[in-house]
Amino acid sequence: AVMDPAPDYYVLEVSSFQLYHTVNFHPKIAVITSFAPNHLDWHGDETHYFESKLNIAQNMGARDTAIYPAGATAPGVSGRIRKALAARKSKLIAVGPRGQVTYSQKDGTITRTLASGKKQVYVRLADVIRTLPYDFRCVSEAAQTCAAIAIALGIKGATFLAMIAEFRPLAHRIERVAMKDGVTWVNDSKSTSVDATVFALKKYTEPVVLMLGGRDKGLAFTDVVDTAKGRVKAVVA
Repeated sequence: AVMDPAPDYYVLEVSSFQLYHTVNFHPKIAVITSFAPNHLDWHGDETHYFESKLNIAQNMGARDTAIYPAGATAPGVSGRIRKALAARKSKLIAVGPRGQVTYSQKDGTITRTLASGKKQVYVRLADVIRTLPYDFRCVSEAAQTCAAIAIALGIKGATFLAMIAEFRPLAHRIERVAMKDGVTWVNDSKSTSVDATVFALKKYTEPVVLMLGGRDKGLAFTDVVDTAKGRVKAVVA
């Protein structure tokens, strides 16, 4: 991509392995979508993983913006992220419960909190959500994060709304692939961590038969067991 004519922006997904080694990487906008332990078989412990991910902001300054989850992750983690990012002197936007950019499932709005403390509706999604061929709840967290990026770039709510209307989720992530004999088959093979599996399970109230496998990557499955209670009626391991 860097050999092609330069676009206005590059959008990069950067792994914790890459971030551990990075020296000069300097994004204009850095997004931490979540933080839950992962890849501990390589990082060794949670602290090493956490610090590696936060390297995304190590070269950021006052003209840059760091976006992170607030209230939607493990207790205390949002505070750790905020404290670490604040040391980089970049602007901060927290998304999610108790954040500056928040999605309300009740009325289908994404709200932003202005510098004055006043709340303002950035976009009303309810009418568009009713027309989507997938369950918006599965992407609502991602949508509010994208809204924070759009706000940081000065993109108007109407433009963001048009994007949501056209967006279709990628394959393999909570993807409904078939319905037969009253059973809905969901491909969630993109869930390659405990946290991702827990996230997917929480989107369903119907009894689930969970097909579960793969490497543990040094993680414990306790959270899956806790989330499965009342949701999962059988496991195919």
